Amino acid sequence: MRRIMILFIFTCALGGCAKISHMDQLLTLKGVADEQTRIGKFVEAQDRKFDKMVKEAKDGTLDQYINKRKFVRAFGEPVVVTMVQEDDRELESWLYRHAMAYFHAEKIYLYFDADGNLVRSEYQEAHDGEVR
Repeated sequence: MRRIMILFIFTCALGGCAKISHMDQLLTLKGVADEQTRIGKFVEAQDRKFDKMVKEAKDGTLDQYINKRKFVRAFGEPVVVTMVQEDDRELESWLYRHAMAYFHAEKIYLYFDADGNLVRSEYQEAHDGEVR
């Protein structure tokens, strides 16, 4: 019985040492898991904002957000910002979409003048991947 107790204590002691010697790796894994959780929550929040934006685009109410500041406050930052030439003027084009949807997905383009005011919006429905 005494041998079993000594073996048990020895095993527990070695197991504890193993945990301590790999503490850095365990903490790194925990940090990665925590970051993945934060990313998942961010993506969910962005997708909810985009879903709200799609509803407003379909309802025809996006024009109530008259400038860039109001769009950012309501829907967050756009995914892509580019400059486009249209009717002899340069417009800033903003693209919104679901955070993890790249192709064949719903998209909303916003066009702003040099003063940051909304010129027009464009809603594109998701499609099945066929070239049109």
